[in-house]
Amino acid sequence: MGPRKPFCWFLLSFLLSCPGPGRAQIPAPGFSSRTLLALKGGSFSGGMDVLPGGDLVFFLGNRLFRWNGNKSVLLHAFPAGTMGAFVRSTTKGVFAAESTRGGVYRLDLLSGKTVFVASVKYPFDLAQAPWGGLYLSANPGWGGPGAGNRIYLLDPRRGKVDEIVRLQGPSGPLAFDAKGNLYYATQSSTYPTPPGAVRVLRWSAARVRAAAGPGYLTPKDASVVWNNLDGAYGMALDRFGRIYLTDPRKGILLQLDPEKKRKRLLLQAPPFSWTGYTCLRLAGEKGPAALDPWQPPGGGRLILAASDFLSFSAFLEVTPSRPVLASTPWPAVPPGNLSLDLSKGPASSSGILLLSPLGVYPEVGLPLGERAPLFLGVLPHPWMLAFPVKTGAKGAFSLNLSYPGGGPLAVYGQVIFPGGPGLPATSTLLPLKLL
Repeated sequence: MGPRKPFCWFLLSFLLSCPGPGRAQIPAPGFSSRTLLALKGGSFSGGMDVLPGGDLVFFLGNRLFRWNGNKSVLLHAFPAGTMGAFVRSTTKGVFAAESTRGGVYRLDLLSGKTVFVASVKYPFDLAQAPWGGLYLSANPGWGGPGAGNRIYLLDPRRGKVDEIVRLQGPSGPLAFDAKGNLYYATQSSTYPTPPGAVRVLRWSAARVRAAAGPGYLTPKDASVVWNNLDGAYGMALDRFGRIYLTDPRKGILLQLDPEKKRKRLLLQAPPFSWTGYTCLRLAGEKGPAALDPWQPPGGGRLILAASDFLSFSAFLEVTPSRPVLASTPWPAVPPGNLSLDLSKGPASSSGILLLSPLGVYPEVGLPLGERAPLFLGVLPHPWMLAFPVKTGAKGAFSLNLSYPGGGPLAVYGQVIFPGGPGLPATSTLLPLKLL
């Protein structure tokens, strides 16, 4: 029996038998976060989205800006005293709304022109269904008796809205999954929101489409996909139907998996205290977005806008983060001692360090189911070496080896870990030149 078959069997047995990583950190294990842009004081007032090319569009007070990672460009200035409600990039254009006068506008990013679309009092959020329809949450009776949230179908060509859903309480965020089911996070009329008062509802795509025209849906027509949440101000869904929510009072970002009934804390935001406003957008860089731990970051990124309206405003980015394998010396290794060091790995977890003269650079993704591939750059070879390793509480280890010489020889190193549930993870690929 050749070397490939026992290696593959050993690798599969290892991935199925090893325990998962240690308890959650902030950010959660397998993720990283960074500040993209820190704004002056509490200048961010509401509304942000990510354009297809990666630029951000956002409100600062009554002004709408576009930021390309280096500089901001003013797109439009709404009348003094108005306050931004939302910005949404859709296949029908970029739409923005302000809540003071209650106007929805379409932006032409090339010409800089802003066209009035419809009048809707107190708009809050906008989401596009897979069939192209634009759905708007708003509370037109805010401040009056019997006020409640409405979800409208927006016709931007005619400037009309059609009531689709009627609910009680303040406005909340909404989103669609890939099947066209509509998700909405309810809000409490009591401030501060009592613990466990928020839930996520889902109306089927068939019901949403059938509600166009006379009549409307209510919470009785929806299913409850998550209950007993403390807050939900911003919401997004990835391609697997997992829900991402911000709780501004706690300053946290949650990932909810309704299928697996699992809640994961992705981020808590020290030194900020998110007592005011948070919104988020999920964007994919390579195909539809998803956020799986211990994977390369190209699959998706979450952008969060946070502000307390007074002292701080900032945009943060959350992406997956892989374990990093490095060596000393690098990349050329003369005879003598060699140190292999891993950082940013799962805490207190077992792994396999593979060293092989056969490698693939860049790596290849081996399908291991629907969620995420196993990125592997080290390939089976008769001279392959495998070392069991274990990370400490900080997800790191250091292994000292002695290289007697005998090169030149190219060697590829990589560590394989069990990732999140059902998601094996590999470190970055380390190519070495043994002299």
